[in-house]
Amino acid sequence: MQIAARAEDRMEDRLKVQLLGGFATFPGEAFRPLTKKTRLLFAYLCLSAGNDVARSSLKALLWSDRSEFQASGSLRRSLADIRKLINQHLFPDILSATADTVRIDANAVDVDALDFERDAQTCDEHRLRDAAHAYGGDLLVGVTIPDPAFEEWLDVERQRLRALALAVCEQLADIASEPQSWDAAEAMARRLLSQDPSCEEAHRALILCFQRTGRTNAAVRQFSICSEALWAHLGVEPEERTKRLLETPGQSVVLPLHTSAARARISQDTAAPQQPTDLAPPLLTADRPVIAVRPLANLSGDPDQNYFSDGLTEDIITELSRFSSLSVVARSSMFAYRDREVDLFEAGRALGAQYVLEGSVRKSGQRIRLTAQLADTETGHRVWAERYDRTLDNIFEMQDELVHTIVSALPGRIEQSDRKRSIRKPPESLVAYDYYLRALEYERQYDRISIVRGRVALEKAVELDPGFARAHALLAFFTFAQQWFDDIVDDTALDRAVRLGKRAIELDPNDNDCYAKLGTAYLSRCDYDQARHYLEQAIEMNPHDAWTWSHYAWLLTTVGEHETSLQYLGNREAIDPYPPNWHWETRGISEYSLRRYSDAAVTFNRIVGPCHWIRGLLAACLGQLGEHEEARRQWARMLREQPGASIESIFAADSNTMQQTADVEHWLEGLQKAGITDGLSAQT
Repeated sequence: MQIAARAEDRMEDRLKVQLLGGFATFPGEAFRPLTKKTRLLFAYLCLSAGNDVARSSLKALLWSDRSEFQASGSLRRSLADIRKLINQHLFPDILSATADTVRIDANAVDVDALDFERDAQTCDEHRLRDAAHAYGGDLLVGVTIPDPAFEEWLDVERQRLRALALAVCEQLADIASEPQSWDAAEAMARRLLSQDPSCEEAHRALILCFQRTGRTNAAVRQFSICSEALWAHLGVEPEERTKRLLETPGQSVVLPLHTSAARARISQDTAAPQQPTDLAPPLLTADRPVIAVRPLANLSGDPDQNYFSDGLTEDIITELSRFSSLSVVARSSMFAYRDREVDLFEAGRALGAQYVLEGSVRKSGQRIRLTAQLADTETGHRVWAERYDRTLDNIFEMQDELVHTIVSALPGRIEQSDRKRSIRKPPESLVAYDYYLRALEYERQYDRISIVRGRVALEKAVELDPGFARAHALLAFFTFAQQWFDDIVDDTALDRAVRLGKRAIELDPNDNDCYAKLGTAYLSRCDYDQARHYLEQAIEMNPHDAWTWSHYAWLLTTVGEHETSLQYLGNREAIDPYPPNWHWETRGISEYSLRRYSDAAVTFNRIVGPCHWIRGLLAACLGQLGEHEEARRQWARMLREQPGASIESIFAADSNTMQQTADVEHWLEGLQKAGITDGLSAQT
């Protein structure tokens, strides 16, 4: 299949797969003859499209009650059935397999759940609206099997996607400016309420929709419905922020009379739960998110296995403490709550934590299964959930691997949640940390406008808080990045970036992110030895920080160590499928340099709102692929977006991205194959 410039151009060549609200494929009859378990195997592989899935994981998920020999045979038969139907319906090359792994080609399937997740991670109204349309309901409704391993995985995934859907619904209702967006938010809220009538977030989204479209009476009625549902199902009143939606100056919303009266009667008969008196809230930093780790539950049925779950918990607490961007509640504080009948979120709030990590460990035969989820103590929303299956071949290495995987994923999820909180705040309420969070979102977008906005936000952050180390570090990044969008080399800006990075380290010599940002500042000045020194120091200080992996991969790509760079980038993507735009740029450059032109073209097309030079890089990829007309179209579009851009400005002068002369010549070769010269005009 040829690589086209945009994913939309390839839609007719893709197999469409619906996983939300049920299981279906289009053409609709394609997978009907398959057994339920084989359909679920295909669904699971589609959710991992583009990634190798270990056969051992598939056997443990779908055939956990069978012997190794039986499970292997069942997996082979199911894969053969899938491949046969795919070939019959003219969708070849979707499925590939080795002796150890299975993969679905991400370019050959269009999966609604993946589209939903991609669009749900943005703050763009139109993409949030697409996410609302894509969410047809819970994952794989009506399609399940009586296998404990699969049921547990499905429950975790459904909760994770439902939490994401709630966030989309509420955010879309909050920012909507077009009638189609109101309609999408309202329809999604009603769909979520049909699943859970006590879902306050969905009620809140409906109230917002009614208010913003002038349906005041409907908003009041919805508040009453919300109040009754919450009391009937949970025995609680609406949150204060729900009440505030209907407040007018000098008048507050009153709960329905029968609900308030019922609550009053209950409150007389029920004593408030007693909070622990032997614990004092730890000393935590107010300008950083605070996380509490609840002792992992031992579900093995054997009390002698408590040592393992407690050991994992302690290791997670210790490793999370290495992230200076987080404050972690002390081990003794949360372990004191382990055997007490108290509400988890109340316990977290009592300890000053905005987030609580909880989970369980189950040992079954020669396998260990760990589930973990992160929840917001203010709202009760699940921010993140995951399940891990490992064998007991080497229990201590497995323990280290589990801890590494969890603590690598969590800071990014917390940071993302905090960014969403900040984006929704009115400008007058922002403080230095909020400006910093906004800048993080701009870094992820990484386009001309975002770079300018990010610099403005960070300049304000360091003005408000001159001792804010991370704000200085990120400002260093934005300072040298802005000149790339202007196709200039400003030594003064590069020198200032290095000074800002050094200042960040002076302010906080224990923050690995400051070292990583200083390393990239030196990289922008083509000082590769200093760049490597500080980036490797950042990794040594905190080997779990996924953001540092991307920074280090950037250096490796620059100096020509492309295979190693892709390993670091892959590690980041395994726990964060939505990294910043510049991450994909780094991957695309390494893939091209390794002559993986199709992969590079797909990677560059993943960049949202690409900057002008990405079109130049894509043009070279297309030239190598023989798609010369499309290559020239991309180059002409680049010239329209950046008048005065040239081959020299995109490649030869871009030494901070390609140190090796051979790498630069390789890119020029791609353009030459497409017939592109400096004289190519926008009319070509």
